[in-house]
Amino acid sequence: MKYCENCKVTVLGKHQVCPLCQKELEVQGNLESEDLFPQLQKLYKRNLLFKMITFISCMLIIISVFLNMMLPGKHGWAYIIMAATGCFWITFYIAFRKRRNVEKAILYMEVLISILCFLWDYFTGYHGWALDFVIPGLGIVTLISLFIISRCMHTNDDDDLIYLILGSLMGLVPLLFYALHFVHFSVPSLICALASIIFLTAVLVFQGDRMMAEIQRRMHV
Repeated sequence: MKYCENCKVTVLGKHQVCPLCQKELEVQGNLESEDLFPQLQKLYKRNLLFKMITFISCMLIIISVFLNMMLPGKHGWAYIIMAATGCFWITFYIAFRKRRNVEKAILYMEVLISILCFLWDYFTGYHGWALDFVIPGLGIVTLISLFIISRCMHTNDDDDLIYLILGSLMGLVPLLFYALHFVHFSVPSLICALASIIFLTAVLVFQGDRMMAEIQRRMHV
């Protein structure tokens, strides 16, 4: 470490002069390799990327609104651009907040995107594409993603098991839509439900004891 005689403070890092008084530092003991001060260049690049994405999003909305006003006839696609941009930012916010837990972020994203797509479909005339294709597709992608992450990352096996169970249970929701006759095209919903049942059966057969132990631990039974 290094010491400043003028300020009477110890300075860690690779600094040659004191950050307070700019006097030359004296070396005392072993030099620390860790730099306590932030990397301004990295922070600047991150802020610049955020500003560029914000600017592009604003330009998309503004240009779509003006084009919608200039083109003859009534067009509502500008609202679709606004909704898509809003969905992107909400999804980006959730992903950023849950970035330290990838599996939890995937489950949050599945729920969020499903709700946003359903509302989008509902307020644009309701054609049924959200329930027919988007929600079952997201369920299948979520199950595959959770399985791959649990096999590759090996972060916490108990947490991986719980997230896989939750993803499988969420994958059964399209089966409920099918039973209530909410879907017009049933194949994606049935495929999603079949995949969820297969995953749940595999967990019960191969990891049943550990699953019950984890549930009891979390419920303090």
